Amino acid sequence: MSIQFAGGTIVNNVWTATSGTLTELADQIKTQLVNAGWTATGTSGNWTVTSATTPQGLAAACTVRDPGSGNCTQIKMQNAAGSHVQAGALFLLPAAAKQWQIIANKYHFWVFTPGASAVREFACGGTLYVPSFVGITEGIWSNSNAQTDTDATKRTSLRTRPAAAVGNDTPGNSFLDTNGTVTEFNTIGASTYPGALQLFGTTALSWAFVPNYRWFDNSYPVSEALIGWGNATTTEAKIVGQLWDAFWASGDFSTDATVSYSGHTFWAMTNNNVGSSAQYPRGTLFVAVN
Repeated sequence: MSIQFAGGTIVNNVWTATSGTLTELADQIKTQLVNAGWTATGTSGNWTVTSATTPQGLAAACTVRDPGSGNCTQIKMQNAAGSHVQAGALFLLPAAAKQWQIIANKYHFWVFTPGASAVREFACGGTLYVPSFVGITEGIWSNSNAQTDTDATKRTSLRTRPAAAVGNDTPGNSFLDTNGTVTEFNTIGASTYPGALQLFGTTALSWAFVPNYRWFDNSYPVSEALIGWGNATTTEAKIVGQLWDAFWASGDFSTDATVSYSGHTFWAMTNNNVGSSAQYPRGTLFVAVN
């Protein structure tokens, strides 16, 4: 396979909140997803947005809303039919003058604050490119770095590294749907979860302190951003599909670094990930911003 480009509009919106209300942030996320090719129904502060349908027939949806109480704007993932809806939520904490960045194409979104995003300042999700041989008819993923509306501890997420829960970590909330089988990570304690959201790539054996993760000229191999999870927190994670407009590089880049590749500019999501012996590989997830 190769990098799969969604086509259409890629949104890279950097936005500074004015009022800092939950509704203001919900409306801004909805606006940028629509700009990227999603469709929306609802009213201010309470939107349902649905991705475009991939050539393989997959789609994702979510609600983006001010829940009417609490501290955070909430994103709840669901399938396009609305028959599988996230019980938990992805939490985003608004504030006046806080800067947000929204990267989106017609199949996925990334919402975060620049730099090493603090707790309740990162959420992403969407649907995947899936080869025909895999047998996936519904593949929906999401990730965040918080567990509750009041969480004060930044949880492991794709904003930090490629594996959501290894080495006794506490993962941020996720909603994962494989052919209608839903797995959720909500307020889970510290442990190793084989079924957690994970990226896979050709550099998966380049652990920390192990050589052979770069070419002789110090350039880095890149590969498709393959992603997978288990059908339960304790089951084997299997590759479900590939992130659109994204690739995996074996080098440890800083968050928000940019590189040019294949005629596009790509944004570094993970942050200085040098890997961990026998747990997760060195590398960086890059997502296209144009």
